[in-house]
Amino acid sequence: MTEPVQVLHVDDEPEFVDTSATFLEREEDRITVDTSTSADEGLEMLRQRGYDCVVSDYDMPETDGIEFLRMVREIYPELPFVLFTGKGSEEVASEAISAGVTQYLRKRPGTQQYELLANRVIKAAEGHRAKKEVDWHKAIIRNMGEGVYVFDSDYVFRFVNYRTDIEELSEENWEGSPLSLLAEQDVLSSSELESIKDGADRIFAGETDEVRVEIEPSLPEETRVAELRLTQLRVGTGDDLVLGLTRDITERKERERALSESEEKYSTLVENANAGVVITKNGKVAFANSSMGDIVDMDVQEKIGEDVWEFIAPERRETVKEWFESRIEGDEAPERRRRRAFRGDGRRKGRRLTQNRLFIRYGYEPGVCTSSCIPRPRRAPHPRGWGLPQNVRATTRSFCGTTRTPKSIHPSNRLTSPLFPYTKA
Repeated sequence: MTEPVQVLHVDDEPEFVDTSATFLEREEDRITVDTSTSADEGLEMLRQRGYDCVVSDYDMPETDGIEFLRMVREIYPELPFVLFTGKGSEEVASEAISAGVTQYLRKRPGTQQYELLANRVIKAAEGHRAKKEVDWHKAIIRNMGEGVYVFDSDYVFRFVNYRTDIEELSEENWEGSPLSLLAEQDVLSSSELESIKDGADRIFAGETDEVRVEIEPSLPEETRVAELRLTQLRVGTGDDLVLGLTRDITERKERERALSESEEKYSTLVENANAGVVITKNGKVAFANSSMGDIVDMDVQEKIGEDVWEFIAPERRETVKEWFESRIEGDEAPERRRRRAFRGDGRRKGRRLTQNRLFIRYGYEPGVCTSSCIPRPRRAPHPRGWGLPQNVRATTRSFCGTTRTPKSIHPSNRLTSPLFPYTKA
C-alpha cells in the first residue's frame, strides 16, 4: 500500500503526544499525524476530517480511552483504533476488546515502541482499506441482477451470492460446502449438476474460456429457466477457480417460444398458400415458397441469393427497379401489377399473373414481399336459349324478339319452372 495514512493521536500529555507524532512520521514516511490532548477535542477533529486510524491513551481525565473508543464506535464502527497506554492490565485489555478496539499496545521506554506502533498503525489501516474495498465490491455484487458463485477444482464453494432468502441456503452454509449441495437441496437436478462440473473441467483443462449451461432451478420460485455462465477466475494466488454467474432468462425463453410458434404458424401458412410468395432483399431472392416454383416451373430454392431482376422481362427491368427504389424511399408507387409468368428457361408462359407487393423488414433490413397468383377466368355468359327446349325457343323469339332467356321465364325461376323441363338446349 502506497497511499498516505492519516492518524489522529489523542493523549492528555502534550509533550508525549508531540514526541510520539514525530517518531511515527520518522518511522514511516506514509504516516501523517494530527494530535489532540482530550477525547472531546479528538472526536470533533474526527468529525471534521477523515482519518485512517486513531491512536489513544487510556488514562485521561474526564473521558478515558475506553469511553472515547465507545464514542468513536457509535459514529465509525469500523475505523481502526489503537489503544496505546502506559496503564495496562488484563481488565483494561478485556474491556477494550469488548468495546471493539483494533489493537492494544503497552507504552514502553525507548524509541523502539514507536517502530512497533507505526507497524501496528500501518497494518490496521491496510486491513481497513482492504475490507472497505471488499465490502464495496460485495455491495456491487449484491445489487447485481445475477447470482455469483466461485468454486475451486474440488468443486467447493469459495464465495456465494445466491439471490434468494432461504435459511437452509444462507451464504454461510454455502461457503466451504461442495457443489453437490445444489442437488442435495433439490435446487438443481443431478444431470444439471454434472453439466456444470463438465463445463468447469473443460475450463480447468484450458479447452475453453467460457461455458454456458441452461438450468431449471427450483429456487427462487419465479425463476423457471436460468443461464449459468462459467469462466476462469484469476486472482493471483495460483488456485484453480471458476466464476459462475446466473441470470434469469425465463422471460427471454417465453418470448423466444412465442416467436417460434408465431414463425411456425406463418411459415405453414405461406408454404401452403396457393399464391406464390417471394421475398427479396437488396435485389436478391431471400425466400420463395413452393407455389412460386409451380407458377414459374423451376426449383426456386436454387435461386435463393440470385439476382431477382433475372425474373423480370428485360424491357421492364428499369421500370420495375425505379418502382422498387421509389417504394423503399417512401414515395408513391403502385402496389398491384399484372405480369406474365416466366418459365424456368426464361420464356414467357401463356398466362398472366396478378402480383401484390408489400414492403417489410426481413432480417432487420428492408425487404419486399411479392405474392403472385393466377387470376380466375371470367365467367362466360350463358349461351342463347340455354336451358330452353326447342319448342319454347320459338315462343320466346315471338314474344321477346330474341332467344336469350328472359329472367322472368328462365327455368331457374320457381314460378315458371313447371312450364318446361330443365335441360340444356
